[in-house]
Amino acid sequence: MPVPAAVTHQPRLLSLNIHDEPGITFGELAPGITLWPLFIDPANATWVMYARYEPGVQLARHFHTGVVHFFTVKGRWGYAEHPLDEQRAGSYLFEPANSLHTFTIPADATEAVEGFMVVTGANVNFDAD
Repeated sequence: MPVPAAVTHQPRLLSLNIHDEPGITFGELAPGITLWPLFIDPANATWVMYARYEPGVQLARHFHTGVVHFFTVKGRWGYAEHPLDEQRAGSYLFEPANSLHTFTIPADATEAVEGFMVVTGANVNFDAD
């Protein structure tokens, strides 16, 4: 079977290296977080990112309307709601849609958390109320 013409011509690979690109930081809005958006597809509500969270970071309690795949490359973290399920370097986490959680890096952590994630759907944050 012949290969489709669309596959045979691609002048450059669509790639980037996080070591060559500045990450996005949020200043006082979200201190200690750096994100590298790798792929964003608004039509299918899919985003792929590499993230770095400094020790002491805790995200707002939230859920995603779709699923999340998170592979931890460095550090250790967990969800406040699941204290026995610590994630550490080498851990893969599948998060079902609409699961409510609070991303937390332990107070005694000595290194940043880094990881690769694929997220579908919207992110819905909650405040204390």
